[in-house]
Amino acid sequence: MLSMYGGWLNVACVVNVAAAFVSSGLKELGWTAGGWTVIMLVVAALLNLGMLLRAHDPLWGCVFTWAALAIHKDTPSPEARTASLVLAVIVGASCMVKSAISCFKKRSEPSYVPHAPQTFS
Repeated sequence: MLSMYGGWLNVACVVNVAAAFVSSGLKELGWTAGGWTVIMLVVAALLNLGMLLRAHDPLWGCVFTWAALAIHKDTPSPEARTASLVLAVIVGASCMVKSAISCFKKRSEPSYVPHAPQTFS
């Protein structure tokens, strides 16, 4: 459950950085709104993939996948729509692969390993 909160915190931080750019007047810098959306999506996707690899927790990346699909549905920018869909597929597929690996790894381990009896002195 904590990974879901961590995923939301990750997405919220990226959104807050984007909002700070807009409110401070740095929204241009040669990029369109769609371009900034793509940059922020790539940053968020890299952070989520990093956490997926580091923490071995696919739920973290599932939050990004859901948020990216929501962006794909609601954004008017064609480049942002394409990037959000591609990144959602990449992160979502990575989460599925990591889940499958975790399941098969756990199945290959014996469910019960007898230990030597403990003696107390």
